[in-house]
Amino acid sequence: MKKSLLAASIALSVMALAENTAFAAHSDIRDQVIETIGDESPVVAAQNGDTLTVTNVDLISSGLHSVGVLADGAGSLVTYQGGTINTSGRTSHALSAHNGAHIKADNLTIHTTGTLGRGIQAETGSLVELSNSSIQVDGGVDGNTTAGAAASGGAGIILNNTSVLATGQGSVGIMTIDASSIEMNGGSVTTTNTVSDAVMAMAGGGSILLNDVAVSTAGAYSRGVVVGGADSVVGVQGGSITTSGGNAEAVRAGSGGKVYLAGTQVQTLGAQSIGLQTVFGGLIDATGVNLTTAGDRSAGVSSEGVGSLVNFSNGTISTAGLIAEGAKAQAGGAVNLSNVAVSTSGAFSRALVADGNGSSVVADHVVIDTSGGQSYGLLAFGVGSQVTFTNGKITTRGAEAHAVAAYNGGDIVIANSEIDSSGHAMVSTAATGTHNRFEVSGSQLTNKTGSAISVSGDGSHEFVINNSLIDGQSGVLFDLSPMTPGVPNLGSSTLVANGSVLKGDINAASDPDFVADFSLQNATHWTGAGQGINQLDLRGASVWQMTGNSSIQSLNLQDGRVNFDHADGLFKTLTTDKLAGTGGFQMNTNLATLEGDLLVVTAAGGATGNHTLFIEDSGLSPKNADDVLRVVDTNGGDAKFGLYGGHVDAGAFRYTLGKDGDDWFLSNTGSANPGPGDLSKGANAAIAAHTAGAAMWTSQMDALVKRLGELRMGKDEGGVWTRAIGKQFDVSEKSSRAYQQNISGVEVGADKAIQLNGGKVYVGGMVGTAKSDLNFGEGASGEIDSKMVGAYATYLDDSGVYVDSVIKYNRLNNEIKTPTNLGNSVKASYDTNGLGASVEVGKHIALDQGWFVEPQVALSVSRTQGASYTASNGLKVKTDDLDSLQSRVGSLFGRDIQLDNGMQVQPYVKASLITEHAGNSKVNVNGSRLDAELQGNRVELGFGGIAKVTQNSKVSLDAEYAKGSSIEQPWGVTLGYRYAW
Repeated sequence: MKKSLLAASIALSVMALAENTAFAAHSDIRDQVIETIGDESPVVAAQNGDTLTVTNVDLISSGLHSVGVLADGAGSLVTYQGGTINTSGRTSHALSAHNGAHIKADNLTIHTTGTLGRGIQAETGSLVELSNSSIQVDGGVDGNTTAGAAASGGAGIILNNTSVLATGQGSVGIMTIDASSIEMNGGSVTTTNTVSDAVMAMAGGGSILLNDVAVSTAGAYSRGVVVGGADSVVGVQGGSITTSGGNAEAVRAGSGGKVYLAGTQVQTLGAQSIGLQTVFGGLIDATGVNLTTAGDRSAGVSSEGVGSLVNFSNGTISTAGLIAEGAKAQAGGAVNLSNVAVSTSGAFSRALVADGNGSSVVADHVVIDTSGGQSYGLLAFGVGSQVTFTNGKITTRGAEAHAVAAYNGGDIVIANSEIDSSGHAMVSTAATGTHNRFEVSGSQLTNKTGSAISVSGDGSHEFVINNSLIDGQSGVLFDLSPMTPGVPNLGSSTLVANGSVLKGDINAASDPDFVADFSLQNATHWTGAGQGINQLDLRGASVWQMTGNSSIQSLNLQDGRVNFDHADGLFKTLTTDKLAGTGGFQMNTNLATLEGDLLVVTAAGGATGNHTLFIEDSGLSPKNADDVLRVVDTNGGDAKFGLYGGHVDAGAFRYTLGKDGDDWFLSNTGSANPGPGDLSKGANAAIAAHTAGAAMWTSQMDALVKRLGELRMGKDEGGVWTRAIGKQFDVSEKSSRAYQQNISGVEVGADKAIQLNGGKVYVGGMVGTAKSDLNFGEGASGEIDSKMVGAYATYLDDSGVYVDSVIKYNRLNNEIKTPTNLGNSVKASYDTNGLGASVEVGKHIALDQGWFVEPQVALSVSRTQGASYTASNGLKVKTDDLDSLQSRVGSLFGRDIQLDNGMQVQPYVKASLITEHAGNSKVNVNGSRLDAELQGNRVELGFGGIAKVTQNSKVSLDAEYAKGSSIEQPWGVTLGYRYAW
């Protein structure tokens, strides 16, 4: 918008001059060649309001101050169509307008050869319009006064599709001074000699507007566009600006002058050249500009001096030479970049540079790519220099090319950006008395070689990392590099990380006098080893994943944790002079070999605070039950250590933390006479699951014997039936710790009645499936899937006596999951078989009014086959066969009721005493032979009912509760349905 207003302003000022021109007496010259020889003599002239028309005329003028066409005075007008003008002689001009006069020319060829000569000279409110023409000036040397076109004193020049060529040393293509203006549409401006500027707007408020103009300079020390003075301005829309000489500048704004560029191609080819340069408070505002430099030591953008500013947006900057710079602010200058791609390909190049004394580079949505060796993406050099980089991306691909660097007082701010460096990600070099600062927020920085952070020098270095990833893919996060080879660093550094992820080793031990402090806060996670760290703070749930042996001076934990990494299978040692605060240590041990991670505090009395050890063991059994393993070695102090979970599982048993002198050890909790509380989670689950399989077998058997009432109700010559079961057992601590078992399943069967003398026999078979969910506590669980097939025979005597016999086979698929001390899952699975039989004898005794009592006695026997398995943590388990012999003595008391609607119902209550006469087995866990006892003694109470809902259909419900000294069944429900033939 600013450049559009500028263009309109320049155009209006030039057009106003044309509109105010008055026409006087008229002369007409056609088809001639006119030549004058002599000083200060014009060839043709219109003065004092005269008008002159010149058509197809060639003018030749030679001599000091000679002029081809002169228009002088308000209202004077020269109209020139076709022809040539050649002037020679010092200070000669081809077209010259003064004092409000107007020259309008088309299709001319202009050539001036005199020193200080000008193709067009417009002064004091005059206007010159030239279209479809060419201007060549060959004079020069005397310094920026030989020009293709020059306007001064409020005059204006309009050039349309015209080429301007200046060949002399020190000559200028087009220029304005003193509130004058030039508008150029199409065409070109070219200079070919040294110190020759193509477009110049100097002091006094000169303005130039270029629309789609090709600007080029070929000589050394030449400038494509230069503007100076607080009111001077140049606007460039489209077109191109090219310089090919050394030490050239495509665009230069100084002393408060302003240049606005939009959609322009800018190129410099010579060494030590600059694309856009501001000095002494100049301003360049460029949008949509594509800028390239090819020469060594060249710069795409440069802003030098306090108040100097370059704004560059929506464009590209590319440098190809050695030691080239994409954009640089120095000596207090400023560069602002937005939506820009910056690339450098030469060795030792820098994409963005702030060089001292308050210099500032601000880059937003900028993409940087460097491919030259030993190059930099961002560089802040010297006290007061600052580079701010937001929402961008930096890639460095050359050998030893580094992404971000600060030297001797530099300040770098990076936010919401991605940085990928082939060398160091951040380099900080600070001499004595200087301080470098890096602030990284919401960003990701990675490096392929070197270190993520490289520090050198005797000054101080500060790193603030917020919500970012610093990934030392080379394996090194922080390293010290000598500022001078062979001379140690004596400086200091601090790194504060908040909510960030840091990866790589910290190597600060090479220079013992260097002080390196690190503070990890707000859930920061660091993965790596550390050497030579002076102070490490872990605060606010921050974690150090320690990947190798480490040594630091002081460790302070404030809700922080050190995780001893075990991915490589090696145990680690952390050595610190002092330990303080409150935190945790996640460690790894192998009690089987008495190896493990170790925390060492060396200073006398240096161990303080309250700390928790989170210990993960291999799970393998120690060779000796009374073996101990040291996990903390201190030299005194009042530090207290606790063990997370209270124990560590190793093999079949648990180990707890104890103190001996200044050290802390893991030792067996019950090596003399271990009980259930001393069992590891894996051993406890193995025992509990072994007995739970037998309970599963019994529960499916119980469902079968609950169908006798259905057989007595009405005529039943056989049929099909189904049963759905659901039960819960709460088993108290005995051979294992307490656990809970929930059983659900379904059975389907069919039978046929065979009539006998005085009774009948039902012969049938069944299949079923059931599932048992086991909760062993402490996060351990199990699951049993049972598939069952069986046969039965039931004799019902007319006297009420009955005998019920069942035989069945189960296939049991078992899964066990136990957590380690740190919550990692350990899994095991195995299959086993169960076989058994049951016989129940009872008598149905009818009482008055439909009441009945049914005493009964039952005996069941089963064997659950033993099995062997190895858990995922190496725990080896072998179980013996488990035999069960259960008796049950009980009775039902109920009533047969005939309803008015024809239905028959039989409610009842029941009570039984169940006794387990066997149930003892053994479980071998990693060589330790442990008891496994089936807990079955209990009293069972229940109620239920049977209903004949149709002639052939019967439904049943049975609910029960059982309680024993070590087992309780809070609830049990069986739902049945039978369809009689």
